Amino acid sequence: MLPTTTRANEIELTVRQINEWPDTEEALARLGRRPTGAPLVISTPPLDRAVPVCRRLALYWMDTARIDDEDARYTIQLVLSELLTNAVRHTESSHITCRLWKAGGVLYVEVRDQGGTWSSRPDSRTEGARDHGRGLTLVAGASRGWGRRFAADGSCSVWAAVPVPPSRHQEFGQET
Repeated sequence: MLPTTTRANEIELTVRQINEWPDTEEALARLGRRPTGAPLVISTPPLDRAVPVCRRLALYWMDTARIDDEDARYTIQLVLSELLTNAVRHTESSHITCRLWKAGGVLYVEVRDQGGTWSSRPDSRTEGARDHGRGLTLVAGASRGWGRRFAADGSCSVWAAVPVPPSRHQEFGQET
């Protein structure tokens, strides 16, 4: 089940912060003040430029969460990029929320928008070998599972579960 978060735990990116990246010390400072193991929650305007910014924040968060397996880190970034790009391109939202959290040996990535049109609902079966539209197929292949939820308010959440091996710290009994 998805954890609940308060706005105090959320990093809210502005258009200005996204455009000035990587000089967004405020967002990084908020990331550093989070309790160990707390989910990463980022709210961003639906801009293409937000994708690499959120990916970088996810890397910082994975460092603090001691997710050090390079294959897992790459997969998590791929999944986040694909889900966020889909939301940016197919939403009518004023903001999109990304959440990452770890439970056991699985890292969950969820991207929620405020909704789009009925024709823009995510579905990997409609994706083919076009120049665009392979994102959910990539997510399905890279993750243990994925899904989508539509709320009564029209919002859409798409999530994926990525297996994460134990960190080197856990393997050597150094986990604190």
